[in-house]
Amino acid sequence: MTYERVPENLIIEQFTEFLYSAEGGALAPIESIDLILDKKVRYKVEGDKGSKTSGEYLIHSDGCPAGYVINYKYSSDAFTWRFDFKNLKGDKQYDKYYAMSQTPEFKAEAKRIQEERKKQEAQVKTDALIRAKKEFDNAPKLINPELAYLKDKHVGIHGELKSDSEGNILLPLRNIHGEFKSMQRILPDGSKRFAKDTSPSGAFFNIDLDKANGDTSKPIIICEGYATGATLYELTGCPVVCAMNCGGLDKTAETLRKTFRQHKIIIMADNGAETARKQGKNPGLDHANATNKKYNLDGVFAPDFDEFLQAAGCSDWNDYYCEYGEQNTRAILDKSIKYACMTPQEKERHDKIIKIENQNPIINAADLLKKEFPPIKWAIPGIIPTGLTILSGNPKAGKSLMALHFALAIAFGGYALGSIKCEQGRVLYLALEDTHQRLQTRLRQSLFDLSDTRSLANLDLKIEIPRQNDGGIEYIDNYLQEHQDTRLVIIDTFQKFRKQLSNKGNVYSEDYDAAADIKKLGDTHSVGILNIHHLRKAPDTTDPFNEMSGSNGLAGAADTNIIWKRQRLSSTGTLEWSGRDVEEKKYNVKCENLNGAFNWILGDEVTEDSMAANNLSQDKQDIINYLQDNPGKSPKEIADALKIKNYDALIQRLSRMAKDGVLYKTGFLYYAGV
Repeated sequence: MTYERVPENLIIEQFTEFLYSAEGGALAPIESIDLILDKKVRYKVEGDKGSKTSGEYLIHSDGCPAGYVINYKYSSDAFTWRFDFKNLKGDKQYDKYYAMSQTPEFKAEAKRIQEERKKQEAQVKTDALIRAKKEFDNAPKLINPELAYLKDKHVGIHGELKSDSEGNILLPLRNIHGEFKSMQRILPDGSKRFAKDTSPSGAFFNIDLDKANGDTSKPIIICEGYATGATLYELTGCPVVCAMNCGGLDKTAETLRKTFRQHKIIIMADNGAETARKQGKNPGLDHANATNKKYNLDGVFAPDFDEFLQAAGCSDWNDYYCEYGEQNTRAILDKSIKYACMTPQEKERHDKIIKIENQNPIINAADLLKKEFPPIKWAIPGIIPTGLTILSGNPKAGKSLMALHFALAIAFGGYALGSIKCEQGRVLYLALEDTHQRLQTRLRQSLFDLSDTRSLANLDLKIEIPRQNDGGIEYIDNYLQEHQDTRLVIIDTFQKFRKQLSNKGNVYSEDYDAAADIKKLGDTHSVGILNIHHLRKAPDTTDPFNEMSGSNGLAGAADTNIIWKRQRLSSTGTLEWSGRDVEEKKYNVKCENLNGAFNWILGDEVTEDSMAANNLSQDKQDIINYLQDNPGKSPKEIADALKIKNYDALIQRLSRMAKDGVLYKTGFLYYAGV
């Protein structure tokens, strides 16, 4: 019984869609082709060069349209296609073909045709297999290591290789029982052909697999292709099984896992990074990872090429060996095999160590000396570098005014402390203890030109933000990503921003972690972060940095620590800093009030010599210490507190100290000037 044939245009239309979409496009031709019916046709796929054609299709156009596609680079299995009559249902022009396909007679005829095709294809494969096996059995053993392909790939002769009369290499593809299933022919230019009409599905080439029987000391390696397999065998000595393409990894792994249950089995995968860049998929690596997971193998290891070699098409371990040399390749393979043979506990420990190493690799001292680093980036040159700086001062000593002064100096590209030129940039000032009204007042008290709105726009102000562990860190991080011209972030105060103490843990650790979390932001974005903090009320005569409120964990985590001391009503104070990237310095600083506008002027450096020059006696030092803790006292109050009996001598001493600038006098009241 015969039926009206489906129009060729419909067959070609459906098959074209299948050709370009099957397996995510892995079967698609790389150039436009005109499909031919009822004839086996070869075509170019991704990776084919010159005259090489690794794609193959066949379309039957008789009463039951069907066909197949093979990409021998991708898989030895054929991907079958059948015409879908349902797509014609309801189409006025072609609905009759759908109706025809639903009749019992047509279905019976279609089944007969399919069975006949299967018989014919089976017979063709049987005949082809006999021819291929006969050719291989009669071919001489390969003994010439100087063949072009072997020399080009820098590998020797391994396994059951033979050659034909034209100098091509013949590889037998056998199943796990050693039965001949197909043959691959490798031409001198590297082109590869499977024996015509044979089915290599589930078959592979192996090197020393028989030695794996009873010997579990070395893993079995699965890879793609002879050259890669030979390279891996020569460098590791492990039994190697070569699937002929990435699609063959699955069945090869399934067979090996069932046969060698006690062995470690790993896949040394191809890494087609350039294909991944172009097509969004990496067939070799993707198939290897899926196979490893499906059959519970012991790892996938793929070569990693630089961008130039990726673009050149390098993808497998033989490419890596040819480009990077034996020593580098052997070292990586040895590490990979050692890792694959570890116990789960050993792998967990190893992974932790590698993670730590990747985060901060070891560097040899000699190599470190050869490195060139960019100069330190400063928010305030010489005082506030990249990273975390903590500015601590007495309550109401003007810390916030000084911080705003620093912010404006950077926003305007002006001078900080009257003499330190700042590079212009953006500043984020988190004034967490202030209101907008108070900030406006303070801005108007500065000496900067507030009519310069372009510079003023560099200063961003915010009076509320979550604590660092409730989204504050993420907020600042996002701000710095969006404003990469930022040079300084001011957190005023640190106590309002930091995560609160748990009252359960170690205070030092909690302080250190809180500060280190903020420091990390500065390091990551190469920006200075200034934390405004408080001093304790009790002075420390041995080290002023011990006066910082909280534990020493804060000072320990910070890159730079600054101590600001000024008595109320005093126009002078001292600024002392110490840190990893700054010189330890201490300066007198004058706070000017010019008609309500504040300015800060860096004065003389306080040194041991300058302190000695003051020739302070113990009596004078006692007076200074008392006034630092009790500012604004009269001579009588000083005499009573210090139990000084000679009142006239005290008056003369106070007068000289005020003249020398050691004390500051307002009316009849005295203050410690420095």
